[in-house]
Amino acid sequence: RLVHLAAMIGSSTNENPTKGLATNAGGTDNAFSVAESAGLDRVVYASTHSIYGNRDNYPDGPVAEDVAPPTAFSEYPDASFYAGLKQLNEYQSRLYADRGLDVRGVRPPFVFGPKRDRGWKGLLIDRALSGESHIPHPREAEICFTYVADVADLFVRLLLEDPSHHVYNTGGHTLTMGEIGSVVEDVTGGTVTYDEDGGRLSQPPNYSHERAKADVGYDLTPFEDCVRDYVERVT
Repeated sequence: RLVHLAAMIGSSTNENPTKGLATNAGGTDNAFSVAESAGLDRVVYASTHSIYGNRDNYPDGPVAEDVAPPTAFSEYPDASFYAGLKQLNEYQSRLYADRGLDVRGVRPPFVFGPKRDRGWKGLLIDRALSGESHIPHPREAEICFTYVADVADLFVRLLLEDPSHHVYNTGGHTLTMGEIGSVVEDVTGGTVTYDEDGGRLSQPPNYSHERAKADVGYDLTPFEDCVRDYVERVT
């Protein structure tokens, strides 16, 4: 069985679309094609919450897997090339599934965890441990955060158990920036500051993980426990 995580992420695909296409579309086809040729039992690959598009598309609550997200092309230029490529990956996976490959997708939102040193989300806890961390958004802005150990848990469950659907949300903790900062301050003893003139994030802040919970027994670790585990791993 195969876990496929390799990809260029976020705005890097806009900055280098040729490499993004070769990596995210061509590389994913390589993974699916080799798995099919080798007769592997299953492939579990990383999709993303970005396939759902803008938060304004979902005014009525948690985003579940049974919604029909708008195409990234229709939301250009707000939707990244990365989102479009991940939508293509989901099409590729369905094509290979029709050919007989057992392939399942995982849609995580923003993932945080030790050693992910990318942007404020990746460095938030480490910087707080050093004294002060900054969130470039207002306290009341919302985000969906998922801890890396929970994401890994869902991948393992889909790899080894008997899922009944093609794709699954990881879900995550829907929190304001102020709520995140308060927990980080309590656990690390550091200070978190905010940019009250900063904008809100464009992605929906709330994703349902009820499908994964019902199918394979997956659930989320409480956010404070995630932060404590993070700190224990890096100190």
